[in-house]
Amino acid sequence: RDRKGYGIRTMGAKSDNHFPTYLERQHVERFNMIEEVFNEIQSAMEIHALTELLVDINENIAERLSRFIQDLCEERQNIEAPDASQIVALRRLHWLKPVLSRKIDFMMEHFGCIDPIARQCHENARKLEWSSWALLIELLEKNQNIVDRKGCNLLEKLRVEATEETCYELQTSLLFPCNEDTWCGVAADLIQDLCLAVAKYSWSYVKDSNANLFVAFLRLAGDAADEIVIPRSLEKLTFSNHCRKRYQLNNHNILEKWPQKNCILA
Repeated sequence: RDRKGYGIRTMGAKSDNHFPTYLERQHVERFNMIEEVFNEIQSAMEIHALTELLVDINENIAERLSRFIQDLCEERQNIEAPDASQIVALRRLHWLKPVLSRKIDFMMEHFGCIDPIARQCHENARKLEWSSWALLIELLEKNQNIVDRKGCNLLEKLRVEATEETCYELQTSLLFPCNEDTWCGVAADLIQDLCLAVAKYSWSYVKDSNANLFVAFLRLAGDAADEIVIPRSLEKLTFSNHCRKRYQLNNHNILEKWPQKNCILA
């Protein structure tokens, strides 16, 4: 769903072109998706039908993306790129997998689901995975100009999805990710780069991925530090210092309103 930032219900709200706003909306939708799975599905047959449908979708998209990866590896000419929405859908199914598994376990424990149905549901949920995420990211990093038929850049879309997913899992400790009220441009870019690194090494099944992730973190942090020491543009070091509640502690440790203005990172 794309939001343009107009209409009676969204009057005064920013469109999806404002990335922090987009993240907030997507996090709400992820929460609502989990709520739907746990609150709206009430029977074993419903969860069975849902997992059967999701497995079919997963297999169809995974087959399409696997062919795309093979074409890239063989360096074929005139490669037909998949839709960016297909990549997002496949990743979202993988993210939903543990949610479905918890729902199945809950129903078995509280409602005594018939064992064969429960086993089949677990087997279906287990199939909601794809082992080629790291390879896909690596190939897209080497072919950064690949776009789908709508002109959407695949690497950038995957970068956005990785940021959204990782920030959702860290929402209690990483506040307002990429928001200019809290983060300067260098820090916002670093957050997205780190999230893509998490996707590249944590979504894979390769051994020593944690060590590779640590090395990537150090390299990206070093690049960000260099950008702060020798900035290419002061614009990347500015941020708006009116935090969400627009309050700060004064010298007497009492909350008072904070004036709205832009600052240079000190």
